[in-house]
Amino acid sequence: MSTEPDNSGLLQEEDHVSHLGVILGMLLVFAVTAAMIVWAWATTDQGLAERRPSRDFPEERLGPREDVQGVRQAILRQRGVGEVRDPYSPRELDTYRWLDPERRIVTLPIEQAMDRVAEESAR
Repeated sequence: MSTEPDNSGLLQEEDHVSHLGVILGMLLVFAVTAAMIVWAWATTDQGLAERRPSRDFPEERLGPREDVQGVRQAILRQRGVGEVRDPYSPRELDTYRWLDPERRIVTLPIEQAMDRVAEESAR
């Protein structure tokens, strides 16, 4: 058996929020958000100016990619999201072969190449 407490002797104000207070709060949030956007834009622009003072972006003027002899271009092309890239065949990863005979460039088996890189980085 529960009874409601008697609060008749307590003084309590009605909960009331003025429309002006809500509008001022929204304007404050909007002003702070706008200030943060302007600050982010300015600092990003400043960082870009430090890295590229000329404001020149030569990569925007590049034409289509050219195929390079001896390089599998299919694995470098853009694919759809989640699409699996064309992996090298195991035969290509486990054999010696000439990549560019004129410049005397060869490929090594992947395991041997990884061992050589590990040895060189340990020195």
